[in-house]
Amino acid sequence: MNDHEVEKVRALLGDTNPVPERVLDRAHERPAAREALDRIVRTRPDPARRPLPREVRARAGRTRDGLPVRVAVGVAAVTALAVAVLADPLGTPRAVADTPPLLSYGLVVDTELAEASGDEAAPVLASLADAARARVEPPRTGDVQYVHVARWTFEGTTDAGGTRAAVVPGTVDTWVRPDGSLRSVERSGEPLEVGGRLPGGGAAPGPPEEQTFGPGASDAPTLDALVGLAPDVLRERLLDGTVCAARESTPDETAVCLLEGTARVQERAVVSGAVDGAIWSALADEDRLVTLGGVLDRAGRRTVAITVGSEAGAPVRPILLVDPADGALVGVERVLVDESAGYGVPAPAVVGFDAYLTRAWVDESG
Repeated sequence: MNDHEVEKVRALLGDTNPVPERVLDRAHERPAAREALDRIVRTRPDPARRPLPREVRARAGRTRDGLPVRVAVGVAAVTALAVAVLADPLGTPRAVADTPPLLSYGLVVDTELAEASGDEAAPVLASLADAARARVEPPRTGDVQYVHVARWTFEGTTDAGGTRAAVVPGTVDTWVRPDGSLRSVERSGEPLEVGGRLPGGGAAPGPPEEQTFGPGASDAPTLDALVGLAPDVLRERLLDGTVCAARESTPDETAVCLLEGTARVQERAVVSGAVDGAIWSALADEDRLVTLGGVLDRAGRRTVAITVGSEAGAPVRPILLVDPADGALVGVERVLVDESAGYGVPAPAVVGFDAYLTRAWVDESG
């Protein structure tokens, strides 16, 4: 694309240009843009895609049989390629083998995620609390709490061939009875679609792994008691079961633990709007939390991202994804931002995520 063509595109877009001017400004000089161009050039054609018309292939300088292509490297060409990638709703994956691509957060455009400071989270958390308390709960059809989650977990192996790391796809179904006993069924998951979206086909074929636990194994039936707690007491409840509960922690470490604790208490529960409202209100008092803006999650849902600020120095940043319409937690991303954590993959990289796809009250455990 030459400068004349760029101007024609801008004229056609008029005032509807969806790409902010700050994204275009010197985009060709940013490392992410240069890396995006390099990755695009290296990518082989997908044989499953429909061929382009002959006249388009001729202008592009490449045919579907893989003949060499002349790549324009001028400012306009690099900028256009960079913007095409930056505008992808699910972001651009780094060149990290076997880890999911990063999501594209609304306030992370001109910088790496590790350096993103975000905006103050308190006003957003207050809004989420209001939305949660206003949520209209669906009628219960039973007394068993059922949760279906797509869970990708980090696995590292070392053998004679060296060290290999991957984030392995899976799904988890849990049923929690009123006495706290539970049944859990884990299955292997399908690979993500292009761009990092969850596939629509569900679990991969293969035998499931089933576990059962006796009464009191889950505290999901007692979550409603969180509503009446004072904010400082609720914070302590969220810290229970995290590393911060076992030792004296710095304020930065405590902020990370609060996010992990929030994810932990919700992972097997059908959480009411009242409980969500109480949690978001308690977290709103934590000045080390920030928002990274709006983001589409792995299931294509609009969410807002809550995490710790870059100054916290956490090697892995937990990022809570919350539905702004009803204040429900719908996902958790864990992103490596410091390679000193020992994961063996270049940072930044997603080293795990949970996407909550179903929460419902049912009358039996599967």
